[in-house]
Amino acid sequence: VSLKCNKAGELDILIKKDPNTPWAILEALNHKDESYWQEHLVRLLENYNPQGIRTLFLVTYVGCKSHNFGDICDKYADSIPQCATANYKPRKDSFRELDQSGIMIRAYQCSYLCGSDEATVYHIFVHMDEENA
Repeated sequence: VSLKCNKAGELDILIKKDPNTPWAILEALNHKDESYWQEHLVRLLENYNPQGIRTLFLVTYVGCKSHNFGDICDKYADSIPQCATANYKPRKDSFRELDQSGIMIRAYQCSYLCGSDEATVYHIFVHMDEENA
């Protein structure tokens, strides 16, 4: 379902353990601004996850100059623990930056609660050359 729930949305990737068992959902977007990113977080948690899959990936491709990438990621790192949806709230103290192996990818983990159910979102930011974004 789309963000406004008025048409079919499109799930990017459903990862399965076996043909009948979903394991994770991956949603990807090109970076535009924070509100666009939050729309995709809502889609991932609320619209594309009726089965309550617990492992979710939000991949954001960030087209910018290399020296701006860290600042952009830091801005999102500050907002991730505050981002709630209608049904999912960030679990206190669940946000953490994952080990960074290079300067072109930044990753964060945050768990969200919907009642007693919990889903973990891996927020992955990938640097793209400005002209390729």
